[in-house]
Amino acid sequence: MSKQKITYPDYGSRSMRVLEALTPLTGAAAPVEHADFIGQIYVDTVLGKGYMAIATDSADAADDWKEITLS
Repeated sequence: MSKQKITYPDYGSRSMRVLEALTPLTGAAAPVEHADFIGQIYVDTVLGKGYMAIATDSADAADDWKEITLS
């Protein structure tokens, strides 16, 4: 799983945190790690599937995510 990084000067640190939270996570398969927050988006770049976090602390990390339709 990888996060896209956006670099800004320090005086925009609040903006950086908001942009980081809004930038979808990406990976080459379905997500297997716990989500950071409910509503987080993950995109499988190989199959083009999208997932949204519906939990953050499931017993199985994959259960934190529900597949969504991307269009």
